Amino acid sequence: MMKLSAIIPVYNVERYLRICLDSVVNQNCESMEIIVVNDGSTDRSEQICREYAQKYDNILLISGPNYGVSHARNQALEVASGEYVLFIDADDCLAEQALVKLDTVCRKADLILSGFQRVDEEGQPLNCVSDFAGKQISQEDMLQLVLAISPQMGYQGYLWNKLFRNEIIQTHRIRFDETIRYNEDRLFITEYLLHSQDAFLFPEITYAYRIRSDSAMGAVKQTSAYKPAVLTELDAFEKIFRLLQQAGSPSYGYALKGAFYRSYYLLPNIPADRREDRVRVLTFKKDTYKKCMRDPVLSVKNKLKIFIFQNIYKRGT
Repeated sequence: MMKLSAIIPVYNVERYLRICLDSVVNQNCESMEIIVVNDGSTDRSEQICREYAQKYDNILLISGPNYGVSHARNQALEVASGEYVLFIDADDCLAEQALVKLDTVCRKADLILSGFQRVDEEGQPLNCVSDFAGKQISQEDMLQLVLAISPQMGYQGYLWNKLFRNEIIQTHRIRFDETIRYNEDRLFITEYLLHSQDAFLFPEITYAYRIRSDSAMGAVKQTSAYKPAVLTELDAFEKIFRLLQQAGSPSYGYALKGAFYRSYYLLPNIPADRREDRVRVLTFKKDTYKKCMRDPVLSVKNKLKIFIFQNIYKRGT
């Protein structure tokens, strides 16, 4: 069985935390270390974490002030000793026998992407995302999946349905950007992939992703819950652009495409009285549109779709 570091940042999730931790400790993986980082919780989360850390020898608990999920993950990466790293959100959970399944494919590529199931706030199944053949793909193909929404596989910029090689993370000092509050996952994955050779698409469901109205991503979709920090998503894209340009990656065009569509959907969720924020997103969208039209890699079909979005619908402008 692979030696695994499971990293779980925790912040005010007492309602779901036991479900998450039970799903991890009940995996048949004796060589796993579980690094739980309590990020300044003000509910009973820290108490629950301490209870599990006392009960299970393979749980390492780190507690500190609330500096955000990226800081919490970085703290865990500093002590992670496993050959592989798996990130788990504390309101989600692993599927039964998830690690046994991942162990069968972990050595096939530098990154393993697996299937997952969406569940509602009560844990009831919604839908599964696993409709892809088990196969090895190149670094560039994986970058394109992460950076632009695929018609077949949808959005794949999530952190939690992927298995990473810790050697790559530590050798290249890949860490989460703590100034980014949204889209930090995709930035981390992009940097990781630029130091990787390949990826493997694993159709088995290994993870349950809980859809919550009060989550960070849920807040993006509600103008009443608008937070200016959502604009750090654009900062993340700009850093992704620079990474890809420095590497000479042809996936730069796909990053532009993904960023354009994302800004298109972000704009309507910004309240009308946040004029400066709306202007920033509009400017980003228009600049990204121009770069998409000039990009030599994007196909004519892709550019036509982008043209329609920019010049016909004009949503949120």
